[in-house]
Amino acid sequence: MLRIIDRLLQFHIFDHPEGGKIIKETIRHYDKKHRRLNLEQRFKIRRFRRKLPDHNYRHLLSLVALSREQWIELVESAGFVIESCVHGFQKSTPASRSTLHLVARKFAPR
Repeated sequence: MLRIIDRLLQFHIFDHPEGGKIIKETIRHYDKKHRRLNLEQRFKIRRFRRKLPDHNYRHLLSLVALSREQWIELVESAGFVIESCVHGFQKSTPASRSTLHLVARKFAPR
């Protein structure tokens, strides 16, 4: 049985230029009810050798997650003409979610 997990945590550890480490965490959560992709990025600065205080920062993003048809309607209602439209699927992406790539052009009003 395939379980769809709505939260994903990724992290990377980098060397800090002045010594210590920078830990970057990205947490993604898909809110089905409100059709949003919520991203939280956390940056943790850890200075091991210099006895300096640790610092924690975070950045929150909330992105609209519309259907293909809703995106096309939104782009066209803003006066753009869609020249191409391609879906992108990955093996790790549940079938209910996808990536939509649009190429659109806005012509100057006559």
